[in-house]
Amino acid sequence: MMNASRSIQKSMIACLSLFSLMFAFSTVRTPQADGQVRYRTFLDMFSGEAAEFSKYSNVQPFLAKMVDILARTIYSGLPEQAIPRYFELSLVLASSIAFLIVDKDWRRPALVGALLPLSMLSHYLGQFYAEITSSTLMALGFLLFHRSRGPTGLMIGALVGALGIANTYVLMGPLCAVVVLAAWRQWRGHDEDARLLQFLLATLAIAVTAVMVDLLVKGQLFDNPYAGPGENGFRTILPYSGRPGFSYPVLLGLISNIFSFGKSIFLFNPFLILLFVRDYKYKSYALTFLISALLLYSTWWSWYGGFSFGTRFYIFAIIPSVIVFVDGLLKPARDARFRHLEPVVLLWAIWLATCGKYFAQDGIAPICVANDYALEAFCWYVPEFSPLIHPVVSHGFLGALSHVYWLDYIYFAAALLTVSAFWAFRFDGFARHAPISQVEGGRRAQDD
Repeated sequence: MMNASRSIQKSMIACLSLFSLMFAFSTVRTPQADGQVRYRTFLDMFSGEAAEFSKYSNVQPFLAKMVDILARTIYSGLPEQAIPRYFELSLVLASSIAFLIVDKDWRRPALVGALLPLSMLSHYLGQFYAEITSSTLMALGFLLFHRSRGPTGLMIGALVGALGIANTYVLMGPLCAVVVLAAWRQWRGHDEDARLLQFLLATLAIAVTAVMVDLLVKGQLFDNPYAGPGENGFRTILPYSGRPGFSYPVLLGLISNIFSFGKSIFLFNPFLILLFVRDYKYKSYALTFLISALLLYSTWWSWYGGFSFGTRFYIFAIIPSVIVFVDGLLKPARDARFRHLEPVVLLWAIWLATCGKYFAQDGIAPICVANDYALEAFCWYVPEFSPLIHPVVSHGFLGALSHVYWLDYIYFAAALLTVSAFWAFRFDGFARHAPISQVEGGRRAQDD
C-alpha cells in the first residue's frame, strides 16, 4: 500500500512540476520601469564605453552579464534581451535544483518549486527588478548554510546570501536587526544559535564589503542616492504625498502595507499568514527580518513600490512562506489547528496568480496614472480598483475566468488535486497506522 501511494505521489508531483514550469515560462515579461534602468546598466557593462550608473545596485546586472558572456561563448547569436528576460527564472530553477539535491525529503523542494508560481513572483519574472534575484539568493544562501555542517558550507551560504542582500541595499537594515537578535539570544545562553550567528555575521560582513565596492565603483560612496533630486513622488490630495526620502509617517505606511486592498502583504502573499501562525525553526528570525523591512519601507515616500502589482518589496517572504505551507502538508502533526487555513490560502493563491498573469494593472492604469498619479490612492485603498478585485468588476467572475488559457486550468487543477491528496490521505500509511511511539520517532527524524 505504501509503495503504491508513493508511486501515485511521485506521479502527481511530477505532473504538477511540469505544468508549473509551463505556467512560469508563459508569464515571463520584459524589463520594466526600474528593471529598464538595470537593463541599461547590463548593456553598458564591459561595452568599452563609460557606464552610466544608477542609484540601484550593480550586483544583478553584473551576475546577468557574467551569464550572458558565458552563454555567448556557446551561442553567439543569442538575442540581446534573452539573458535579462530569463535570468530570474533561471536563477529560481537553479536554486530549486540545489534545494532538491541537498534536502533529505525530495517532496519538499519539488512541491515548493511547483507552488511558487502561485504568487507575485510569477508576475515579476523577466521584468528585471531586484526583488526576485535578492529573494532567491538569500533563500539559497540560507539553505546552503542550513544543510551543511562545516565552515565551507557556512561561508558559501554567507557569500550567496550576501549577494542577495547587496543587490537590494535597504535589506541591510533587516539583516542588522536579525544579527542583533541572534547576538542577544547567544548572550542569553541559546548556544544552538551560535552557528547561525556566525553565518549572519559572515553574511553581513560580505554584504557590507560588496555594497562599499559597488558604491565606490559608481562614485556614490559618500552620497545617498535615495536623497537626491527627484527622490519624491507627485503631490496629490494625500497630505503626506510629495515628501522626499524616508519621511512618510511609519504608522500610516504600516497600516497601508498590511490592510490596504491594493498593497496588503497578506492579500498579495496569502502564504504569509502561515509564517505568523505556524511553528517552525528560526521563526523569530524570519519575523524579525520581515517586520524590520516593513518598518523601514513604511517610512519611504514610495512605500507602495510605485505603480506595480502588489507589494513587490516583500517578495523575499514568498519562498519561506511557501516552505512553511509545504511543511504543513508533509508534517501534518504540526499545528493541526491551522490546517483549515490551507484551502483558503491555496485558492486565493490561484486567484492571485490568475490576476497577475492575465490582468495585472492594465484595467486600472487609466485611473491610477492619469494627471500625474492624482488618483493613484484609489488603487491602494478602494476595493473596486484593487488589481485583485477589478477584474471581477470589469468582466464578472466567470468573465474573468474565461481569459484563462486551458493549460493554466490544468496547472491549477493539478495544484488543487495534489495538495488535496495530502489533505485527505497525507500519503503516509506509516503515520496513519503505526504505533504512536514509532510515529513520533519518525516525525522527529524528519524535523529539521
